[in-house]
Amino acid sequence: MLSKFTTAQPGNILAHSILSELYGRSGDRCNALQSKATVYFLKAQYQQATALYNQALGICRDKYSREIIKAKIVQTSEQKRFDEYLEKG
Repeated sequence: MLSKFTTAQPGNILAHSILSELYGRSGDRCNALQSKATVYFLKAQYQQATALYNQALGICRDKYSREIIKAKIVQTSEQKRFDEYLEKG
């Protein structure tokens, strides 16, 4: 149910934090890392997000999940560059 909420409300940091904790408690490290990385992404902590996405990429075995993670790594890199561009004015 919470994963559906985060799909509908992708910018909700609290929901992603809770989801990460629940995945971790259930032993689903792949999704826990992805959810935690999303929290860092939403906080504009791109290095931490990328590190966690890369960790998830190393342990997730599902091909679909791996492709999503790869896309999120690219998205994180692009967002970081865009934010840096905006800061320079």
